[in-house]
Amino acid sequence: MLSLTSRLFQRSIGGCFTYHRTMDDMHKLAAIARMVGDPTRAVMLWSLMGGESRPAGELALIAGVSNQTASNHLAQLRSAELLELQVRGRSHFYQLRDASVAKALEALMHVVNPELPPVKGTASRVAPGLLLARTCYDHLAGRLAVRIAATMKRERWLLQKNHDFVLSTKGEQHLLSLGIELKAARASRRRYAYPCLDWSERVAHIGGHLGSAILNWLLAEKALVKMESSRAMRLTGSGRTLLEKTFNLRIGMDGSMVTSPGLNEHRTFDGLRSGIRCNPPLRPGLPMSPEADVR
Repeated sequence: MLSLTSRLFQRSIGGCFTYHRTMDDMHKLAAIARMVGDPTRAVMLWSLMGGESRPAGELALIAGVSNQTASNHLAQLRSAELLELQVRGRSHFYQLRDASVAKALEALMHVVNPELPPVKGTASRVAPGLLLARTCYDHLAGRLAVRIAATMKRERWLLQKNHDFVLSTKGEQHLLSLGIELKAARASRRRYAYPCLDWSERVAHIGGHLGSAILNWLLAEKALVKMESSRAMRLTGSGRTLLEKTFNLRIGMDGSMVTSPGLNEHRTFDGLRSGIRCNPPLRPGLPMSPEADVR
């Protein structure tokens, strides 16, 4: 039975607070935290962040544990509904349940050394190969993704509405002119577009169906090439030209610099910043840097 204080509190907010439901949610949250809090399981989950599926034996090798130990961990992750199992003949393949799991894991990385600037933080030390471009489940992440989102916002192709992104008419026309498939994205019941906080850059890139459509276009145009057994993606020479033409991005030949007309930022590939200087924006009245317009 609820205490008098609890009943009064419930009545005071119009019955919107349900004690048992809230406690159930807290227990579920604690269970998820226990799953992610184990280093072996964390490594397994992180290895699936690119949207790929891996067999149990490969996950065991990645985590550095025996097959039996890996099997126990994978069973727990499935029980917590963080992983899905696909059976292909005699092989069992595991993948993240959906994009929401990847988004949560990506966001948790911001808790690591939050006081440090992104270019001097964990990403540059732990996974420098992921800084420029990588997959975040099924959409593009990394410095390149952040700059694409920033250019689209600066050009008013992409607008923020509450907690979502929406394409302006001008933005939709621009993406369609590039051959980016938007019809399927519109018809899908999946969330269309939203700001997905980038683990390494600490600024939002584009998540959701729109982010997936942009990544698929870049892959189809061979602007990016997936690296084997990694979330990292390699920017091609033709991709460098394409991105400068379509999104006003200028990228160094070694991938060490990503700039736009509104921001001149020089960074080495391992993340060390050598200087920042703001140039005039593309048009009067627009933000001088991508970060200035991210909310």
